This record gives sequence, C-alpha cells and structure tokens, in this order.
Amino acid sequence: MAKHAYVIDTCVLIHDPSALYKFQDNDMYLPLAVVDDLDELKQRRDPTGWAAREVFRHLDKLNLEDLVSKGVVMNSKGGKLFIYNMEAPATKGEVPVITRVNSDNAIIQTCLILKAKSPRKKVAIVTKDTGLRVRAQSMGCAAENYRSDLLEDEAYEGIRSVVIESGDDWSILYGDHDNIDITELSQAIQTELTDLSPNEFVVFQHGTACCPCWFKKGKLHVLRDKHGHKPDYMGVKPHNLEQRFAMMALSDDDVPLVVLSGQAGTGKTILSLAVALQKVQDGTYDRVVVIKPNVPVGGIDIGALPGDKYEKLSAWLGPIKDNVQQLTADRRRASQSYQQMLDDGLIEVEALSYIQGRSITNSVIIVDELQNVSPRVARMVVERCGRNSKIVLLGDPSQVENPFLDIKSNGLAHATLGAKDSELAAVVQLSKVERSQLAAAASKIFARPEAR
Repeated sequence: MAKHAYVIDTCVLIHDPSALYKFQDNDMYLPLAVVDDLDELKQRRDPTGWAAREVFRHLDKLNLEDLVSKGVVMNSKGGKLFIYNMEAPATKGEVPVITRVNSDNAIIQTCLILKAKSPRKKVAIVTKDTGLRVRAQSMGCAAENYRSDLLEDEAYEGIRSVVIESGDDWSILYGDHDNIDITELSQAIQTELTDLSPNEFVVFQHGTACCPCWFKKGKLHVLRDKHGHKPDYMGVKPHNLEQRFAMMALSDDDVPLVVLSGQAGTGKTILSLAVALQKVQDGTYDRVVVIKPNVPVGGIDIGALPGDKYEKLSAWLGPIKDNVQQLTADRRRASQSYQQMLDDGLIEVEALSYIQGRSITNSVIIVDELQNVSPRVARMVVERCGRNSKIVLLGDPSQVENPFLDIKSNGLAHATLGAKDSELAAVVQLSKVERSQLAAAASKIFARPEAR
C-alpha cells in the first residue's frame, strides 16, 4: 500500500508538467475535471498552453484503460497515477449522465471520497492555489503546497565579506599582483573560502579599508581603482560597490549569464541597458532583446490592448523606455531616440508567449521581472540564447505577482541558486536603492509588507 494519496490540482501540472513523476511511492489522483481544465488550456499559444499539451503527451504514453481502473506506475519507487471520475459514476445497466463539474469542487470531493475509503491513510490535496488550500481545509481536507520546486537552500547573493586580521594577508591582497591564488593566503582565510563559488565577488575588510576581488577561473582578481577610474557605459557609472560588481559581470563577455536581483531602484535595469547598448554601439553584439512577462501588478489587469504585438508590448515596457531616456544625452529627443532604436533594430521587444522555438544570436537578451515566471519558463528563455549571445535575468524576489509562485518557487530564485556553481554565470544581489532618496525611503515608509 502506498504511504499517501494525493489529489493533484491543475495549476501544479501547468507549473510543472513532470510533477506526475515526482511523488515517490505515493498514489496520485487526477479528477476528471482537472483533465477537462487541461483540455481547455491546451489551445492557448503561450507557456500555459504548452504545459497543458506536455501533460497530455505524458498521459498519452500510458495505458489509458489502466489509468482509470488500477492505476499506472509512474516511477521507480512504485508511485501510481489514477484518473478519478466522480462526476457521473456509472451504475450497472444505466447510462451515466455526463456533466461538467467545477474543478475545485471535484478536487475537494475526490479528496473526501478517498479519505472516507481509506481513513487510516493520509489523503491530501496538492495545489499552488492558496485559495483552494484554505477552502479545502475548511471542508475537512488536508491541503499542501507543491514542494518539489521549493528551494530549501539559503539564498545566494553572489557577494561575501571576509574580515582580514593578518597583516601578511593584507599585504598580499594589496601587493603588486592583480591575480592571487587562494593558497597564497593564510590557512584561516583559505578555510573561510573553501565554499567559494565560480564568479563570486569577495570584499576583504581590514579595519576601515576594503579590497574587492572577483573569484574567476580559480583565482582572486583584485579590482583596483586605477587613478580613481570607474567603468563608464553610456555615461553610467556605478554608485556603490554592488553596482560596480554588477557592471563587471555585465561587461564580461566570458560570462554569458548574469542574474541581478534586488528591490526597485537598485539599478538592475539601467545598468543592464547601459552596458548592453554600449556593447551594441561598440559592435560586440548586434542588438538588445528585451523580454518581460505581462503579469499585472497587484492583480490589476488593464485588459486587452489594441495593435500588433509590438504595440501591445509597449504598454508593458515603460520601464525600458524610461531608462533609455536616462541614457540619452538630449532629453528632448529621448522618445525619438528610443523609437529610432526600435526602428533600426538595435532594441527588439519580444513577448514571452512567442519565445519558444527561437534561437537568438549575437544579442544581449534582458529578461525583466523573472520572479513572475516559473522555473520551467525561465529555463526555456535561457535556452533561446544562441551563439555569441549574453542573457541577463532581472527581478525583485519580494514582488512576486504570479498567484501560483512564491519567494522560493519562482524562476528568479531558481536561476539565482542554480547559477551558483556555474563558470558561465555570475550572480549579484543589489541592496542599495540609488534611484532617489524618496525611492530609498519607500520601503521604510510602507514597511515592505510583501517581503515579510
């Protein structure tokens, strides 16, 4: 007998079509109403439609007769999948009346029936819909979030501070060598750096002085300010050490994936655009491709938009235009400059719905608001990165607007932690708001309830 029985909600399968294989030795039940939901969603030409079709591709490989009778084993641990029909139970000799049942009601009722049949077994609903979990609990059903995609590890920031006590260590760091092998430092510092990740930034502190370094290709690269010089891209210079780290990662062509996270106003977008446009101007890349999910803030949908794809997307890309305006020397012609860049193909905007199947070459791809897409969609976007392209993933983990994602299950969180061990990726978490004094004070004024 399986340990537990789980009733799976539609949103779980849309979020992760391979969830069917991830319940170990437990039984999984798909109410027929969930299959109906998937059947409706499969017509959509977006990631949701693709996920619904992918679930059906998985189901099509199975013995459908067994699915509705004795179940089908889905993994090496013996977990079984059942299609459960409680909508029109057939009585011997009678023709069932086929009706369409609300999927939430069907899920709860399926859970109650299974619970009554096996009172000693744990029976629970698995859903990413908090509303359904609340409703299920009030009806006497156990309900859980889908945990397979929830990250257990602590967030990775891409920057660490190390206190230097030894004068010898400090002399080595502030010596004549720009590249330092960790083995040259004291054993105490080596021990502290044993878990250093590729492309991680380290700020060594000695009293009031600090020495920033970048751990790249097995060595610490000391980031010295030569005669006070700071990197300058499209007239933008870093305002703090975090921004300097971000600009270094963005400008390094040997690091094709950069993940920048941080609250509004920390400079994620303008730094990315400044470096990207400068690289295009210098001929390193041909264009900047901007992608942003059209998830309405606070659930306030502006409805259907007129025009073609680019006209529809322009409503979602106000922040991009605002930042291009800041990068344009003549403010009076900023709007024209932005439009001219679009017309000349230097900036291309793309809908997330149409990204599948593309191979984007010789470009800097900037994906904004990544916290509002699932890990699967985030992976799909990164897979669009073709030869001689660089991709930049931006997001604020405290502003998840997608109702089926949270701070531990969204694409930004997975990209941040997944990039930790890759030589091809760099992560920088920005914490200092530089947009304006008021923007910096906003989180204190409103106590940032969304981040609690």
